[in-house]
Amino acid sequence: METRAAMRLWGSCFALGCFDYAKAYRQYSRDFDRRPEYTKPEHYEPIRWVNSEEMYPGSFCWLCELFDLDPERARKTLRASVRDILTRERKDGK
Repeated sequence: METRAAMRLWGSCFALGCFDYAKAYRQYSRDFDRRPEYTKPEHYEPIRWVNSEEMYPGSFCWLCELFDLDPERARKTLRASVRDILTRERKDGK
């Protein structure tokens, strides 16, 4: 039972991290459109978290290993999903 509860907890952490990444990427895109010379992805903590190769409890790579995901493939999927959302928002004028 403890293992299942722990997996649910870490799953929630992973989902929240991905959600925060999407919000940060949206903000990064807006900031970049306004002032590209000052806008760098490493200024946004959730983007750094996803891009990091560090391995410690709660890191993106650690969570990918916990859920038997390839970190690079997970990153590519996450980035593609966020880009699709932003493209749709721009088309809809949001």
